[in-house]
Amino acid sequence: MSKKDKFDYFEKEKAEGKKYSSAFSSYSSSRKKKKSTNNKVSNKYQGTRNRVKIHPSDFKSVRERVKLGVKANMTINPRKATRNSRKSYKQAKRHYKLKKKEAQADRKLVHAFSKSAPDESSSIRKAFDYSKEKLEKKAEESAATAKGSKIDRKVAKNIYMRTKKADPTRLNNVVKTTTVAAVRRKVEKSAGQDDILGEGVKIRQGSRQRTHIYQSTKYLVKGSHRVTIKAGKGTYGVANRSYNFVRGKGFQKTPVEYSKVRQTAKKLRNFRHRLKMSRLGRTASSTSRITGSIVRVLNAPLKLKNAAIIGSVLLFLMFLFAIFGSSMPSTIYQDEFDLTDSWTYMTKEDAEHSDDTYLFYTNFDDVMFYMNYKYEDYKLTDRIAWYRFKTFQEYLSDLWKDMNNLEGDYTFTSMDDLMKDKDSPYYLKPEEYEELRELVNEFGYLMSSSLSFPYETDSLPIARRYGYEVAGEQLVLHKNIQVKVESNKDILAPMSGKIRWTQDQKQVIIESEEDQRIFLTGVTAPRHENNQTVESEETIGRASGDVITISYEKYDTEQNKWRRVNPAFYFPKVTYLQTTVITENFEPEGDRLKNAKYIRTQLKKLGYDDKGIAAMLGNLDVESSINPKRAEGDYLSPPVGASKDSWDNSAWLSMGGMDIYGKYPNILHRGLGLGQWTDTTDGSTRHTLLLDFAKQKKKKWYTLPLQLDFMLNGDTPGYRTILKNTLSAKAGDTVAELTRYFLMRWEGNPGDKLQERIQAAENWYQYFTRTAGDGNYILPIDPPKISSWYGNRYLGGSVDFHRGLDFASTQGTPVKAIADGEVIAAEYHYSWGNYVRIKHKNGHCSLYAHNSQLKVKVGDQVKQGDIVSLVGNTGNSFGAHLHLEYSTSTDLSVNSLMDPAVILGIKK
Repeated sequence: MSKKDKFDYFEKEKAEGKKYSSAFSSYSSSRKKKKSTNNKVSNKYQGTRNRVKIHPSDFKSVRERVKLGVKANMTINPRKATRNSRKSYKQAKRHYKLKKKEAQADRKLVHAFSKSAPDESSSIRKAFDYSKEKLEKKAEESAATAKGSKIDRKVAKNIYMRTKKADPTRLNNVVKTTTVAAVRRKVEKSAGQDDILGEGVKIRQGSRQRTHIYQSTKYLVKGSHRVTIKAGKGTYGVANRSYNFVRGKGFQKTPVEYSKVRQTAKKLRNFRHRLKMSRLGRTASSTSRITGSIVRVLNAPLKLKNAAIIGSVLLFLMFLFAIFGSSMPSTIYQDEFDLTDSWTYMTKEDAEHSDDTYLFYTNFDDVMFYMNYKYEDYKLTDRIAWYRFKTFQEYLSDLWKDMNNLEGDYTFTSMDDLMKDKDSPYYLKPEEYEELRELVNEFGYLMSSSLSFPYETDSLPIARRYGYEVAGEQLVLHKNIQVKVESNKDILAPMSGKIRWTQDQKQVIIESEEDQRIFLTGVTAPRHENNQTVESEETIGRASGDVITISYEKYDTEQNKWRRVNPAFYFPKVTYLQTTVITENFEPEGDRLKNAKYIRTQLKKLGYDDKGIAAMLGNLDVESSINPKRAEGDYLSPPVGASKDSWDNSAWLSMGGMDIYGKYPNILHRGLGLGQWTDTTDGSTRHTLLLDFAKQKKKKWYTLPLQLDFMLNGDTPGYRTILKNTLSAKAGDTVAELTRYFLMRWEGNPGDKLQERIQAAENWYQYFTRTAGDGNYILPIDPPKISSWYGNRYLGGSVDFHRGLDFASTQGTPVKAIADGEVIAAEYHYSWGNYVRIKHKNGHCSLYAHNSQLKVKVGDQVKQGDIVSLVGNTGNSFGAHLHLEYSTSTDLSVNSLMDPAVILGIKK
């Protein structure tokens, strides 16, 4: 609609006497009058604000604007400053009142205009919507202007009140000053008659004289100081550049962050942080609060002048605390925000390097300890040496690559190994390494504030850590942790403070008076009302599910805002359930594979879950390589190590830890079998139970069926229950959780090689779930002659991704089903030619392409080894061959494809 049409439309509406048209007309006329009036007031008020040099856009907060306004008033006559600030305040009030009325009128107009909306089908609907949109926009602008005017009024009022209070010429201030001076003189005269108090009076009078001299000379000194600084800067610049040039760092000034002043400030900050973290520092802080309260109580009644002497004594005591506190050892020198930034950056390295083959969850605790021990306080953007270009962020990236070697076959090197390797750039001398280990074992993170466990446990199991994680093709930053918990378990307050519940009662917030607050999501059945004070470790509710999400915030006084930190730093001990998982190069063989298959087959017959079976196998793999004929120390030289006749020798079997290693007196009889069962001083007799069970069954103790039978039926009832909870996957949802549960409860050794055990369990789970039936696939064509492998290949100078494995063979060669399953496709495809697709019992799928003839149809149930087609050269093919694909889903998407050579056990 053109402008002319819109004008004609409104003229027509006015003539018809429409309600909203008359409202619009009255609004337009009133706007003209208000506009001229408001411009006058606005210009007048703006001029006043310019005189005190304040404007909303120039400052971040009302407090800063007030501070600047008061400071400006201090440079003029006090009485004049009070008049000006009062005048500005009145103008600001009038301006706000006008803007408020204007905003209210605009809102009423929009409301009246909206009530008379024409029908949707009306021809004038577009014109109405256009006018309404303009009115709404104008109303929003008026509301924003009114809000700004309200802030201006508040600023002007605060400036006026503070200026008036500081005006010494006002009558009430004159009376107050005169009265105080008279009382002071009388007190000093009386106190001067006493020998002890007289000394205090002299000190006080001398102090006032020095203050007067200082006030009268400070501006002169300040001016001369500026001149001296400007003259000295030039001399220092030349000298500093020359010094760096002589030392081979170029003719350049030392960067500000590496100057002596900045380094000294950093050391001071570091000292304060260490003092704050140390136990003695906390004691000193508590003592200062107590003594401060005592001084205030003693001081309040009589305003005694000797409070200064008492304060000096307290400061001296605090100084002693600081000296002793600074000598307290510490593992962490960074503040909690910089530490969280470093942790977050390392998790980002994990996420960015993760793909279908590698899923990285590196444990970075040792990295944090090493970096703080070696470099103390640092930020990611700082440079390690100012004359080099590498920042700490780049340094941490290099460290990640040295821990996770992706060149060739993947290898992982722990931070602990890097610190002990003399050829490593992260090497620590033996005395340094021992010192760091002692500090870590004794203090851990030892943050300035600590949290107690949200429920009774020895170590908090973290199912999802703080930091970055891969979600599809995106990186997601989780600024919280997820903790495993039993449903309906009592939840305890991790810290003291005021409690607050959200509306759905599934999130609880506890905020302390020390600028910290914690959020727990997944908690229900509140035990306290809002704003009640709770103590640390007090029951506050129950877990609504099996996971609690914990977020922790600290107030950053430098940035004046709340910031999230990693809650895991503050708990006494945590265990990470997420560990690095590698899904390639796992090709078990020999007795290890044979024994694992036997165990899985027997347990599957009993109805147990593959996740639980894999969790048990992962633990047994690390303990004994799934070999029942193992004994602790059997690899040593005889007579301690195994000989041909040792396995049935009761004296050899009953050797203890002292006999084998010269230590571990708690091990009475050495560990035997799959689980390395021992007799120990704490009452465990599983070594003896195994041998007695074998005698009862009249079998050798080192046979696999006997030991599996012992685990299920001969072990103590408690351990059999733990085993069944693991195998049935009742104790966790993931392989990692079940592996940790088995290690902690059945093995009884929490944390021992946990990551290695989880990796082994994941490997076994992937191995068995990617296969069908009893864990074996057969070759579709035997013997195989591979003409093209799975993955990237070069064709005509370009890279092409080959989705499967090509078996070169003669036309008409029978093709066999690699496993049992159902035929879900048997047809022609422009690229695959004649192809067959089979869905297996585990939900995976295999595809056979380029056939000359199909031997099955959709819906057929095939057995492993059944002939499904004959080799051909149909579709996009350049010679007779079978193209085999394998997928973990039936949609055959690229992300679900797996290398058939791995499935079939074919080596390149």
